[in-house]
Amino acid sequence: MQASAQLGVSEATIRSAQGFLRQNGLLVPSRGTLAAAAEGLALCELRVTDSARARLYLRDL
Repeated sequence: MQASAQLGVSEATIRSAQGFLRQNGLLVPSRGTLAAAAEGLALCELRVTDSARARLYLRDL
């Protein structure tokens, strides 16, 4: 799954949370699979450096 590679998480994680992630615009359909949207990539990058800010970013979405 393209999104798991882009976000650096397992495919199982993406499968279990894909409804939430798609609903919030973090994943988008791409050529028959799911890909990380720009917002999803930004959230993952932010989470690595500052998890508190990442939660606030996610809340705003």
